[in-house]
This record gives sequence, structure tokens and C-alpha cells, in this order.
Amino acid sequence: MLLSASRTAARFVLSTVLVAIQFPGIGLAAGDFPSLPREFLTAGHTEKYALSGSDSEGGAFAVELTETTEPATEFNGQRAVPVRSEYAITNTTTNESVEAVTVAYFSPDPAGPLLLGLSDSLGGVSVATSVSAIPPTAAIGASGPVGSYTGLGNSDGEASTVTWRLTEAGGGRAHFAVETQISFLGAPISTERHVYEIDAQGQRRSRTIELHDLATGDTLTLSGDRQ
Repeated sequence: MLLSASRTAARFVLSTVLVAIQFPGIGLAAGDFPSLPREFLTAGHTEKYALSGSDSEGGAFAVELTETTEPATEFNGQRAVPVRSEYAITNTTTNESVEAVTVAYFSPDPAGPLLLGLSDSLGGVSVATSVSAIPPTAAIGASGPVGSYTGLGNSDGEASTVTWRLTEAGGGRAHFAVETQISFLGAPISTERHVYEIDAQGQRRSRTIELHDLATGDTLTLSGDRQ
């Protein structure tokens, strides 16, 4: 089996919230898409997803994911908007299950919000070593950096680099993808790709997650619609 439920939770906790970035609503150029819906950083905003899929060794997984934006707080000495993600992860082959919570912290910026870092219920903390604002809107084919992050606590020794890309999805929609490269003590250990299908207003309609363990070559793919 590629991942036990607990290990799957740890990987989701580290990376999934990195795609939870929102941008203020502004006028769109022809053919541009909002990177994500404007209300994402509004306290009380909630999204739910039901994901399912399998790994390259035949294991089957189901994930119930709820993301909720909370009132502004402070993270690493900076004012930040927290987004709480609650995961219920089940290995449906073995019936092993686990729950986990992650909080991602965003700093609003005129050029686009900055992801400052995150904390999780496993005792890990990731803080930004460099960050880049993603434009509020983007054209098909556009791409760029999100930031680089270093781990503290139970994530000590772990580092990640995150980039984004917007591609055509057909039917007047686009795919907003975020790819995370994760290393441990300088050695690459995994890559993760998270893809939202968004409409012309930036509303997220479905989600796909692809995880690749570089040591073993194993993969895990999950997908599902917003509830």
C-alpha cells in the first residue's frame, strides 16, 4: 500500500492547504480567470469536498475535507487570516482511518495574498522563507511561484517549494494547479499536485490531488466534486 491513513494525513496536512489562496475581486481582462473566489478570506467562508481514489498498489482511499476561514489573528509576528482545514481520511481497503487539522495563515497584499505558513495537529509548523504574490487574475498558460517554506517542530528538516499554473479545462472553465516539491534534509522526497477546476468567476467546482513518493515511485490520486 502506498500510504497508511496516518501518513496520508501528514502529507495532506503539509500540502493541501497551500492551494487555499484567495484574491480580491478586480476587473478581468478578456480571457482571464480569477485565481480563486474573492470570499475565501472572509471569516465564516466554508467549502466541503468528498474525494476518493487509489494508489499505485491498489489501495483505496476516501477523504472528507472541510475548509473554514476564521477571524484574523497573528502568525510568526504578522497579522494573518487563518484557514482551518479538517480532514477525515479512510483507507477503505483496510478500514484504517484518521482525522487531522491544519491551519494555513495568509497575509493580504495589494498584489495578491501571501501564504505565510501553516501549523497542524501533528505538531508541525511551516514558515515562509520567501513568498510571492499570485496575481488576482491570470490568463491560460500563466504560471509563477507561491513561495518556499521550512519546517519546524515535527516538520523540522523538511522544506517545500510551491508553484502555480493556470491551464485550459474546456467548457469555459480552467484548471488552477499548485505543485509542491518537498525535500527532507536537502533530499527530494515527494511531489504533490493539486488541481481545482474553476469557472469564469473563480468558483471551485472540483478538485484532484496527485501525490508521488520519489523514494518508491508510488503514486496516489484522489478526485471529487465540491459539495
